[in-house]
Amino acid sequence: MPETLAQSLQTYIEQHQLGRFKRWWVAFSGGVDSSVLLHELSLLRPQFPGIELAAIYIHHGISDNADRWLQHCQHFCQQRNIVFQSISVELANTTRQGLEQRARQARWQAFAQLLDKQDCLWLGHHQDDQVETLMLNLFRGTGVKGAEAMKPLSRKQHYWVARPFLEHSKHSLKQAAEYYELSWVEDGSNNDEQLSRNYLRHQVLPAIEKNWPEVKQPLSRFSQHMQQTSRLLDELAEQDYQQVKVTLDPSWSKTFQTVIDSLSLTKLKTLSSDRLVNLLRYRMSTVADYLPSSEKLNEFARQIETATTDSNASLNWSDFRLQQSGEQLFIVTESDFQPTVCSKQWVQFPESLDVPELNLRLEAKASDKGIRAPTKDERVTIRTRVGGERCWPDYRNKSTSLKKIFQELDVPHWQRNKWPLVFYNNEMVGAVGLFYCKPFMVADTDLELPDVNISDVKPSDVNISDENSFFESQSKVKNYFELTSTRLKK
Repeated sequence: MPETLAQSLQTYIEQHQLGRFKRWWVAFSGGVDSSVLLHELSLLRPQFPGIELAAIYIHHGISDNADRWLQHCQHFCQQRNIVFQSISVELANTTRQGLEQRARQARWQAFAQLLDKQDCLWLGHHQDDQVETLMLNLFRGTGVKGAEAMKPLSRKQHYWVARPFLEHSKHSLKQAAEYYELSWVEDGSNNDEQLSRNYLRHQVLPAIEKNWPEVKQPLSRFSQHMQQTSRLLDELAEQDYQQVKVTLDPSWSKTFQTVIDSLSLTKLKTLSSDRLVNLLRYRMSTVADYLPSSEKLNEFARQIETATTDSNASLNWSDFRLQQSGEQLFIVTESDFQPTVCSKQWVQFPESLDVPELNLRLEAKASDKGIRAPTKDERVTIRTRVGGERCWPDYRNKSTSLKKIFQELDVPHWQRNKWPLVFYNNEMVGAVGLFYCKPFMVADTDLELPDVNISDVKPSDVNISDENSFFESQSKVKNYFELTSTRLKK
């Protein structure tokens, strides 16, 4: 039996080309499943000398035995010369069922913080786990995605997750553990039948197996069929996505990285209802593990089918939002809707300026178009909108309110209060990446003007020196600059 398990594991590694990773992290609880997996991988290390094998133990602090389990896992890894790391997580007080959910979320958050794109996370889930997951999802009225249960290999944010034992029973893993004379821990909470999975495991499945002893094998195959169906639906969704996606304005992609996706409302309406829902689910699943219910998603799709450019269709899920604005449907992070107030002097202009409040950096460089440099008496300030601002934008023949300009340029409403504006004293001279105010613009005959670009930076403190330092070096600085490398055409 262990030989069969080892051969299966090696075939799995070759099939999925897992030798390409730099590190293999095993989620190690000390239970029999992860113990067998970690031991088997340790035996394969000579075949993969360029890969570091490591184990990670998540200390939830739920059980009184958690510290003892931690010591067991440390000793297990020391015996095999395996890198070991433990991470403690804090869980809010809640119901027992809710506590299990919070613990699961905390584990995934810990994995995401630890692993990078060169890592593969290995989990010891087996066929019994697969069947339980499938049945629990079916009881909730799941669709194709839920009927997939767990995939043998899947992408999780920036790293990959491997589950090589999904076709092996719990019994076969115990046989392997006994053959290798492994020691493992038993979590008493697995017998708590107040938890849905445990009730299914100890009461429902044994009753079913009395009449259908081999029921787990066909149920496992059913999940494999659903995985194939899901791949076909994803291929169709990708084809539809290529037809409806909208390329983001370069200034938006630089200024607002939280805009994840943009879809054409008009083209979305050409899809059938089923294909529209399939496409939305496909794109949403690329950014979040948990999706809204089918009822909510179907209702949102109906709103899109009847939406006009004045509509405001919106759907929140996880930490993200589907938000319509005019002719486009955006996928954005929920944090993008949090108000941001910013007012920061650009004292050392034209040297770079970090604006942590907006997660931006402004820099000056030479260009042949732009706005004039500030005079000695003008303070340069980067601000966000407070209301009442007016400007004569470069694409118009008269002045108007900033609110009207944002509407004319189709700036999504949730971005308008975050957009960086440039002021000389109290007069607005432009909006970064969007427009200039004509009274401050450079004449077409002027040449060799500095330019301002923006790029994302991590928030950091900015050291401000004497504002007169700029004016003392005027002879070294050109007299004009441009706010971005791209401009709107008239």
